[in-house]
Amino acid sequence: VTTPLTHQNTVSVTAVDPRGATVSAQAPESVEVKTPRIHIVKTAKKTADGTPIPDEGTVVAGTQVTYVYTVTNTGDTRLEDVTLTDDGGPDPSFGVSNCAITTQGTNADGLTSSANAPIALNRGATMRCTATGTAGSADYTNNAAVVGTPVLDDDSPILKGDPPAPVTDTDPSSY
Repeated sequence: VTTPLTHQNTVSVTAVDPRGATVSAQAPESVEVKTPRIHIVKTAKKTADGTPIPDEGTVVAGTQVTYVYTVTNTGDTRLEDVTLTDDGGPDPSFGVSNCAITTQGTNADGLTSSANAPIALNRGATMRCTATGTAGSADYTNNAAVVGTPVLDDDSPILKGDPPAPVTDTDPSSY
């Protein structure tokens, strides 16, 4: 998990008042810099016996393949409205399902991560999902993608400065 950064800036002013006396004042301001991030790792295995299928490995046509997706919030903000998709290659019935939180992560306001829509991941939280498809008869590539919206620990939007853009990551698989 990324460690938050805080930038401190102090402005000082010195002037002479109407009686000729020197006066001065200082005003400090701190700004916390958020660094939202998300990471996905996709692996494939034969459904029948759990044998791993390496990227660009060989699979017999018609073999049931289980994909495992591990999504981790590696940034320093909570992520909401997390979506995980996989284009499924040529299999029209392909879909990602069976998601579960495997690591809750941390949240200063006590909110928990959730694998149910809308999906939310605390800092350091990990979610595991699966999908099952059937190997086709040609070389095949499919791409998994994950997107999340950074928010504060209490689920409120990050309003200071420009709100951060959604964070994304992808992981292709081929055989």
